[in-house]
Amino acid sequence: MSTVSPPQPSTNPRPFLRRLLFIGFGGGLVVLVLLLRVFVVAAERTESARDTLDQADKRVELLPTRRGRVLDARGRVLAQSRTVWEVRVPYAMLSDAWARTVAERSARLASGRSLWRALPQTLRDQRVAKVLPSVEEWRHDLYTRLAKVDGRPVEELYERAEEIVTQVERSQASFERRQRGKYEAQFGPPPAGWSPGMIRERTLSYPLLQTDQTVGFEFEQWAEMARSAFREVDIDLDDLEVRSRDERQYPLASIEVELADSSFPTSLRRFGGRYLVEGCASDLLGSLGPVGAEHIEQHPFGLQNEDALGGYRVGDEVGIRGIEAAQESTLRGLLGFVQRSAVGSLETKTIEPQPGQDIQLHLDFRWQAVAEALLDPALGLCQAQANQKGTLPAGTPLAGSLVLVELATGNIQVAAGRPLATEADGPTWRRGGVVRATEAILAPGSIVKPFLLVAGLSEGKVRANEQINCQGYFFPDKRDRFRCWIANRNAREHGPLDAADALAHSCNVYFYEVGRRLGLETEARWLRRFGFGERPEVGILYQRELDRGPVLLGETSGRVPDPATVPRGQRVSEAMSSAIGQSALVCSPLQAAIAYARLGARGALPHPELVASGNARPVGETFPDAVIDPVLVGLRRVLSERYGTGRDIEEVPGCTIWGKTGTAEAPPITLGGGPKTDGTHAWFAGLIGPTGQAPTHSFVSVVEYGGSGGRTAGPLATAFLRELARRGAFGGPTS
Repeated sequence: MSTVSPPQPSTNPRPFLRRLLFIGFGGGLVVLVLLLRVFVVAAERTESARDTLDQADKRVELLPTRRGRVLDARGRVLAQSRTVWEVRVPYAMLSDAWARTVAERSARLASGRSLWRALPQTLRDQRVAKVLPSVEEWRHDLYTRLAKVDGRPVEELYERAEEIVTQVERSQASFERRQRGKYEAQFGPPPAGWSPGMIRERTLSYPLLQTDQTVGFEFEQWAEMARSAFREVDIDLDDLEVRSRDERQYPLASIEVELADSSFPTSLRRFGGRYLVEGCASDLLGSLGPVGAEHIEQHPFGLQNEDALGGYRVGDEVGIRGIEAAQESTLRGLLGFVQRSAVGSLETKTIEPQPGQDIQLHLDFRWQAVAEALLDPALGLCQAQANQKGTLPAGTPLAGSLVLVELATGNIQVAAGRPLATEADGPTWRRGGVVRATEAILAPGSIVKPFLLVAGLSEGKVRANEQINCQGYFFPDKRDRFRCWIANRNAREHGPLDAADALAHSCNVYFYEVGRRLGLETEARWLRRFGFGERPEVGILYQRELDRGPVLLGETSGRVPDPATVPRGQRVSEAMSSAIGQSALVCSPLQAAIAYARLGARGALPHPELVASGNARPVGETFPDAVIDPVLVGLRRVLSERYGTGRDIEEVPGCTIWGKTGTAEAPPITLGGGPKTDGTHAWFAGLIGPTGQAPTHSFVSVVEYGGSGGRTAGPLATAFLRELARRGAFGGPTS
């Protein structure tokens, strides 16, 4: 492995160019003056020759741009950039082997091709040895200059170079081992001189330090002379440069919130207090990362036009997750440049950089922080409860989401999920990997029943006052299929129910009948009308190239049963299962919140947005009051009546809640390496508004594998809504 070590500093240091004039060997040509001869010759040319040179060889200095900011609904800065200037050095130049390569080529050029070929190896080595100290001094002068302008010991730069070399050579060795193993497995031991090739990291440049723009431009002018000079000996220093880049900052990533004791259920009120939320909204905001080959191929950087100035170079950063990726084209600015003549450094052309555009979210960051605090299992709301019918041990941390949508605007004001997509700890089934609020794909269970009721009433398949009898089973002679949840409670039944009470009781038999009457095709059409099975396109959708090809990330479409793929003999049963939110029907928490927003807006919901587009937003078709009113009555009875499935969910002072609980069968999970066990997702979704007024917002609370919606998701939603009510989300603040 090549090493990097600083030579002993000269006892009589001289300015860089002056020192070069006195470095030579054996009465031959002055080695590094020879390298700079191109500049001397250029300075003595005639005006016409100078003009010709200017046309053929111009120097370009890039002017940095700045990535746009991300703001929340109240103008708080969530993401911003500061320009960082990096002095980048080619990898080859970081190792001591580079100095010998330069010395050998310089000695060969100074001797002449014919003489060099005639010289025995010992004399060649002597000539190289005489040049080598001057090349090492040149590189040391580079390190010394950089250290001086940055105010640090030069030894630190050598240590940084050593770290880079060590890391890259370790990767090279690992690559060689893998390739050798593959070769031996297929062909046997490789022949002498066999080489697997060189990893890409050996061809890149690496930043030795960061500096400011003034020093950066000064160094870039010096580096341009070095690049041109070293080309005379076929040494490529094109990557010796100063490059500007954005350093992305997220000022509110850590934010403190205060939670009131009164927001929690009675058994958990001791959790009130101040909490620090780390990584707040980081799932949604996303992150930057190294530019990929696909970006460079599709949009290469160039100077020829405005579009090319927004292109990508090796070493650039690009949005790779979340809003940073989805809004890359808006946030990314255009570089500018100053073009100067090769002789005299006369400015010939200037293109000013264009900073990236700011984007604004409809998210209220402090409300988002409240939601993420409540989703922390340490507060007790997102963990398995001892009084649950769930199969997880009490206290097991659970994943969850909270979403809030404003009905009048369609603005998504909260979209919180934990654990974060970047977290990798905990059981496999609750690790990060998706943005839970927008990408988690979950069976919705009974929270879809209001939308099937709207469909049934709209299509004339059921009437609001029509009673459908629940005996506990849809098929009395097949009691192991299509039974009501109440049949598990001492063989009880709901009896005759109208539309509103069917919602309040969450009667499966009633909605099996609604699904049967609608049929799968009509049912699927109405579910899509409420946004199920379609990506919401709220501003966080982006594409990424994976091994299996391009995929869309950020927002899921979920899934609605496709009648074309369901055998004709199974379509009735599929429609019945989907009518209670099971079978092939799955959605994200965001999709559910948007569906409830459409319900609360009586269909007239503006197209939902998380990222403000500034465009006119289409408004949905209004539903008749005769269709919506019975549904709202039923959703209110869920909480207000003793037979409602949400009767134990606490209300929010000064507000009215229309809600629906949901307990959805979930895929089996494995705990502690043991056998797989069944579980259920807990949902509570609905509408909220000031007492005596129409609803103003929709909300969704979901706790994955949380058991009962009323007992787990309900208390989480109450704590969330009470905290927002305290902050004036639904009118004036409440105590």
